[in-house]
Amino acid sequence: MKKRCSPIAMHSTQSAGETELEGKRTRAQTPSGLWRAVFRRKWVLVCVTLALLTLVVWLDIRFGYLTGVRVLYILPIWLGIWIGGAPLGILSALIVTGIMGRVDLAMLRMDADVSVLNGIARFGSLVLVVLVISYLEKRLSNAREMAIHDLLTGALNRTELKSVADQAIAYLKTGGPTVALALIDCDKFKLVNDNYGHATGDRALRSLARILETSDGKAVTVGRMGGDEFAVLFVGVTEEKVHEWMRRAAQEYVVEMKKFGCDTTISVGLAFLCEEPMTFQRLLEEADRQMYIQKRLGTHAVVHAGGSHVDGDHSRTVAHHEPRPGHGPSTNGH
Repeated sequence: MKKRCSPIAMHSTQSAGETELEGKRTRAQTPSGLWRAVFRRKWVLVCVTLALLTLVVWLDIRFGYLTGVRVLYILPIWLGIWIGGAPLGILSALIVTGIMGRVDLAMLRMDADVSVLNGIARFGSLVLVVLVISYLEKRLSNAREMAIHDLLTGALNRTELKSVADQAIAYLKTGGPTVALALIDCDKFKLVNDNYGHATGDRALRSLARILETSDGKAVTVGRMGGDEFAVLFVGVTEEKVHEWMRRAAQEYVVEMKKFGCDTTISVGLAFLCEEPMTFQRLLEEADRQMYIQKRLGTHAVVHAGGSHVDGDHSRTVAHHEPRPGHGPSTNGH
């Protein structure tokens, strides 16, 4: 029997705030994590935008029209869109228009009326550019969201969950917070589809995803592994909290399913990563093995790595035995 890894022993004296702080410190140790942390701060982006605008103005004054420097004014406008969307982009366009008009008056001795007309034309053109860039940014953002989320439930897809888990495991190897995985399987879900229809099955999956995502913080990440199987990644959460979380989720799911007229439950397997090889695949395989131990035992308990399980009210999740061949439907992605 494998040695069971207990997050309680490693983090029993840490508060939730201390655990989060430790995670931030660990992420800051990697260059990519440091850059992401810096550029998530909007004031940094504002300072970069102002510095870039100052540089472009200097180049405009220094080299003028002949070098085509003015095309660089689009850069601070684009940063404005990135920071605050189309409204800030339009404001940036207005500021750029004013600066360009002032430079024209000072450097080219342009007539004031001509400068005003040029300014109106420029502002209109820049606003059009802002709207086009904003539209493209929105489409790109939607495409990114669709690429990392399951379309039916809104949970992360398997690939993105693995990416998040790999980052958490990398932090763990450098002394970061503990990592645990819960694998959740909807018992007799094929019968739900067969008896109540796939529309009810879809609502059940969305309900389960919503229940699992109802978290007190950012330490819980939910992903849909495929069909009626979900996974929950816990970072820096004690074993007691993990059991409490999954027990509550299982109870809420039973109550929610009764609203649809269905009498069904979930099975849960837990794995806590603390031994080499520390990989997401190993974590997933261990949680899957423990989940089917629970199904075979038919116990009302959450089973975790090491073959142990906590009985009684402390971790009640109501699971029924279900053979693997009958696991989940084979149509409509359920």
